[in-house]
Amino acid sequence: MKIMTSKKAIIISTAIIACMALVGLIPVFMYGFTVDGAEINMSLMISSAGLPSSSDDLGTNPDGWDAVWNAPPQVNERAINAYEYALSKMQGNLKTSEANSEIDVPVSIQITFNLLTPGGTSLSFTFEPTKLAGDGVKDIMVLLGPDELNGETGIFHLDITISIVVTLPEPLNTVVLEKTLTPVSLNFEIPSEIPA
Repeated sequence: MKIMTSKKAIIISTAIIACMALVGLIPVFMYGFTVDGAEINMSLMISSAGLPSSSDDLGTNPDGWDAVWNAPPQVNERAINAYEYALSKMQGNLKTSEANSEIDVPVSIQITFNLLTPGGTSLSFTFEPTKLAGDGVKDIMVLLGPDELNGETGIFHLDITISIVVTLPEPLNTVVLEKTLTPVSLNFEIPSEIPA
C-alpha cells in the first residue's frame, strides 16, 4: 500500500513539474527565443512652484506647475528576449521610474502612439503609466514587438503624444496642471533580422 502511494506521489509530482515546464516555455512557443522589436525611451520633467513646507500648502500656488520633455523620445531597435517581451506585455508594454518627490500629488499620464507600418497599416496604442506622483523626472520605456508592429519589418513612422494631468488631493481636488506636450514624430527601421 505504501509503495502504491509513493508511486502516485511521484507521478503527480512529475506531472506538476512537466506542466510548469510547459507553461514556462509558452513565450518560446509563441515568439521563438527572441523577437525583433523597438524600445522607445522618453523622459518628462514635471515641475512645481517649489516644494511646499507641508501637505497643507499644496494648493497655495497651483499656477507654478509645468511639464516639459526632459529628454525627447528615442527609439532603439533591438532583439528582445521572448521572456522579457512576454513579461512586458503583462505589464502593459511599459516600465516607469521616477525621482523621489516630497509632493504626494497624483500624476496621470496618457501616452498615445500612432504608428504607420511599412505595409501602410495605421495602428494606435494608448499607454497609461500608473502610480506616478509629484514633481520631478519621470522616465518611461515602452517595448514594441511583433504584436504591436503587426509582424512587419521595414521603416515605421511613429507619432507620440503625451497628455499630463496633475490633481491636488482631497479636500482641494483641484487640477493644477493639464498639458499636452508637443507631439514627437520618429521614423525607425526594423530589419528582417536584428543581431542579438
